[in-house]
Amino acid sequence: MAVGRKSVSSILRQIDPKGVELRTHHCLIRRTYYNKGPNFLVHIDGFSRRVLWLKVARTNNDPRVVASYFLEFVEEINGVPRCILTRQPEDCRSGKPEMMYLHPELYKTVDYKFSVKLSDVESLKSFCSYPSCYGCTEEMKEHVTSILLEGRRSEPINSEDAKELFQWMLQKI
Repeated sequence: MAVGRKSVSSILRQIDPKGVELRTHHCLIRRTYYNKGPNFLVHIDGFSRRVLWLKVARTNNDPRVVASYFLEFVEEINGVPRCILTRQPEDCRSGKPEMMYLHPELYKTVDYKFSVKLSDVESLKSFCSYPSCYGCTEEMKEHVTSILLEGRRSEPINSEDAKELFQWMLQKI
């Protein structure tokens, strides 16, 4: 899925207006990294320069759910990054943009990932939890679908439609 910067910005303003305000006034401390090349270092709690995954679920605290997202990422890149961080390292300095992952030769570097057998990835999936693609239980999905049908509503096509539908749904639930 490709999501434009303006769409992400619009959604963030709706979901986290306080966080956007803090970032606008430069009140947040930006993490910086020294990264030798693509897949040398990834940060799986949301602080990588590259978006590893963009998922919506009921939890991001269940390590089995995060593991399922990570395994999907490993399958996507067909390898495992050299370093995986889950907290801010004390010795990180500057970072490189997304373009480095797509064209490492432009930065005179290589892709640092380790090869991985798909059979190894498959064997690890039994330890993971896979949330619904709808971000809710099957019962809640059925309930919401019936409300949409009764109200003659359809799925939103942009963030404004989603916000309006969400407000309408809150009145119905």
